[in-house]
Amino acid sequence: KSCSFSARVGAFGSPPPLPPLVAAAPPRRPEMEGATAPLEGNTTSSAEAREGISLGPRMVVFVRTCLEANPHRFVFLWSTASVAMLVTFFIAGRHYWELQKRPASIKRLYYSRIAWFAPILGVTATLALFAPRAFYFMKMLQTQVEAVSLSAFGNILFLLVAEESHLLYDGQEHAHESTGHKIVMALNREGPKPHFGVPPFACCFRRCMPAHLLRPSHILLARNFVRQYAFIVVMSTVLEMWCALALTAAELKPMFLITTTLVKLSGLVCIYGLFILYSATHDLLEKWNPTSKFVALKLVVLLMTYQELLVGTLVDSIIPASDLCLADPEHSGEAIQTKHREHWMNMYLTALESMLLAFLVRRAYPADELHGGRQEHHMMLVEVDLERHSSAIGSKEKEEDSASSSEGDDDDAH
Repeated sequence: KSCSFSARVGAFGSPPPLPPLVAAAPPRRPEMEGATAPLEGNTTSSAEAREGISLGPRMVVFVRTCLEANPHRFVFLWSTASVAMLVTFFIAGRHYWELQKRPASIKRLYYSRIAWFAPILGVTATLALFAPRAFYFMKMLQTQVEAVSLSAFGNILFLLVAEESHLLYDGQEHAHESTGHKIVMALNREGPKPHFGVPPFACCFRRCMPAHLLRPSHILLARNFVRQYAFIVVMSTVLEMWCALALTAAELKPMFLITTTLVKLSGLVCIYGLFILYSATHDLLEKWNPTSKFVALKLVVLLMTYQELLVGTLVDSIIPASDLCLADPEHSGEAIQTKHREHWMNMYLTALESMLLAFLVRRAYPADELHGGRQEHHMMLVEVDLERHSSAIGSKEKEEDSASSSEGDDDDAH
């Protein structure tokens, strides 16, 4: 059946390369030249072509091989990662329970979403330690929950700014103004500033950037910078999964490079938007500790980013516990196994870092900040109000420009 299938495939096109199932390969047929793995003497390019789709060993084989090779080391690593995950769940669970005791509010909803960031990070990392083959799927979940948490932080900033702006002008002459108008006035109390001269793109140019007052369009732009990250992450991960199923290994590697670069660039834009909002609202929201809220989310994520670079540099100098432990039975090659070791080490460190994240989040987003009885403004209503205020400012400027141009025409006529 295999020979007859090969003959039929040769008439319509070459099938994609398949991993060897047995040690002795069947005789090559003329119509399948170039369709399967390269000929002898070209094994390097074959390993490079298959490196992009190597997922690693399956869980049962991996656990059995590791226990046979070096049981003491792997039992210690699995145990410490599992304990770290349980500690993370304990800290985050107490934090979530404290939040649920507070009166129902929109802020409580966003605080609860952020509280689940650390446990999801810990459990996905721990599962990847027992099943290295699931690394890419667990990494996708970690990136998505990070995007959700950053989006929730942006929403919290908007809610707090709206709340503080109303309290600031309550009982004054501007008390009748709309929420968007009050937000713009509150953020511009200290006069013009170089609001866009912030990390990670423009911090070095802050001194030479012009100072200006914040406009509603600027606030909405910064909010969209934060929001786009969640959409880009979801779209990129779905595209990667589709490419892994639909493309060959040679086509898959450049696509992964494109999507990875896109996600990293989107993350930098998200951080830029958060810095714009953080810099503009820092003084107004000082009693809410916006610095600790921002650091709690980004410190561990930033640590994970540099950790991946460091582990990728040092993995070759670390003696492996076994040459067979993280070997992929379907894909051979030392470079592939080294890559799996790098992924495994990163997930182990991430499992430990989830405890730090849970502690920081519980300190930065305490349940004591949630008070009932205060007027809240939904995020969408605040955005609509800012858009209306921006349109009103634009219409007023157009009328002034037209009036000034008509006055200029009258002067020329005289």
